[in-house]
Amino acid sequence: MKKLVIRLHRIYPVLFAVAPILSLYATNAGQVDLREILVPVAVSAAVAIFMLAVLTRLFRSLDKAALFVSVAVLLCFSYGDVQDSVSRFHVATTSLGSPIVMGAVWALLLLSAAPLLARTGRNLYPLGRIFGIVSVAMVALPLLQLAVYAARSSVSVKTAICTDNEPISLDNPGGRVQRSPDIYYIILDRYPSARTLWDFYEFDNTEFVDSLKGRGFYVADRAFSNYMITAQSLASSLNFDYINCLNRTMGDASDNWSPLFELLENYRVWRFLKGRGYRFIHFGTEWQPTSKNRFADLNYNRMVITEFSSLLLRKTVLYPVLDRLGWMNIRREKWKRINYNFDQLAAIPDLEGPKFVFAHFLLPHDPHVFDADGTFITADVAVSRSREENFVNQVRYANQRVVRLVERLLSRSSSPPVIVLQGDEGPYPAKREERDEDWRVATDAELSEKVGILNALYLPGVDTSQLYPSITPVNTFRVIFNLYFGTEYPLLHDESYAIINAKHLYSYFRITDSVR
Repeated sequence: MKKLVIRLHRIYPVLFAVAPILSLYATNAGQVDLREILVPVAVSAAVAIFMLAVLTRLFRSLDKAALFVSVAVLLCFSYGDVQDSVSRFHVATTSLGSPIVMGAVWALLLLSAAPLLARTGRNLYPLGRIFGIVSVAMVALPLLQLAVYAARSSVSVKTAICTDNEPISLDNPGGRVQRSPDIYYIILDRYPSARTLWDFYEFDNTEFVDSLKGRGFYVADRAFSNYMITAQSLASSLNFDYINCLNRTMGDASDNWSPLFELLENYRVWRFLKGRGYRFIHFGTEWQPTSKNRFADLNYNRMVITEFSSLLLRKTVLYPVLDRLGWMNIRREKWKRINYNFDQLAAIPDLEGPKFVFAHFLLPHDPHVFDADGTFITADVAVSRSREENFVNQVRYANQRVVRLVERLLSRSSSPPVIVLQGDEGPYPAKREERDEDWRVATDAELSEKVGILNALYLPGVDTSQLYPSITPVNTFRVIFNLYFGTEYPLLHDESYAIINAKHLYSYFRITDSVR
């Protein structure tokens, strides 16, 4: 036991350095690949070890060095959470959470600790033992959370989607395919319906909708998403089936995202088209499940830092420093990534052969980084504006980029392509902004805002009488495959489903009548 205490005494600053990373990973269990934490853990541990080695020489005491490194690490990783907690408090017109105020306080605390430790002649070993015990607890707690999660989530994830409907075959139906148009499936995350924009944001989107119609798009003006969160909505549309049957294997109280993420990567649409000679091209986001696709022939994504690493970085005192220096500004990286993907997507028609393109844009999804004309806006500017103004500005810019993109795809393609512009979900209602509240008590208006979406389809050279104003994403590829590949997939009833909350991912309940 004594040897264990001695070892803890030497390594507890390293445990403090990795504990916040493990805690963040445990909080997001099932949503983050384990490989994403390896680099942050290694870097954080290495920095702690380096600081411990250098400061042991300066303080001429391992006890003092270990305490100082621990204080520095704890201050570093607590910065973001403390800032969030105090930002709403002001002295005169200055927020207590401003980088200047927070930086001054953190610097004072750290600079005060150094001389206090250097001058003290007390035996600090007992205090080090307490720190060691605390560090072990901080590491053990997330590891226990992960173990419990793993035990509860020990359900095998099957590649094939389960179904409550008629089984789907991806084989060739035997009929002759007349054409193989390029197919673009473009997801504008949280892009709402025109009715939602008018009712909740007082924004008239008629000009954009009419511009699409004028270019030959069918715009389903009473469209709703089938599910209310991205993972479920895309898992359904990309497999052209409902996913309620996952409740049978996962249960009502599961928060295991793995089945959904598998369905977002190994899905029916690309497998159907790959079997017919298509090249699969994937445009990703910083969100891990759609950042890239291991099955794609080409992956496009301007990834400087992963979503997990960016979330971790925002919690540290390093972020405002790097931001001030113009490095690793997470908001600007989103701005650059979206513009990059639009630019690259516009060049896809130049590639030879039939192509299926899946492109996911976190636009108009927050954070709000675009002004209406597409210029970058800082966090300070965004905070000075209302939520509604920020959101509408991103819708305005999305409209501009989409119109330019559509014109490019139509003009540069050797034959007219199929283009689907779709929201996967609507925005969160103001009073329920990302909160993990029970959606069973939401009002009809809140539910309608959350699932009302843009749904526009450009289907050249075919009879589009199968389309109708309330068509939902689950039927998108059933219609496309029927019209262009001779399949006979029956159209499903257009339904919308909600879940209780993120702790009950598979507790579906029908809200169709509430939102129609």
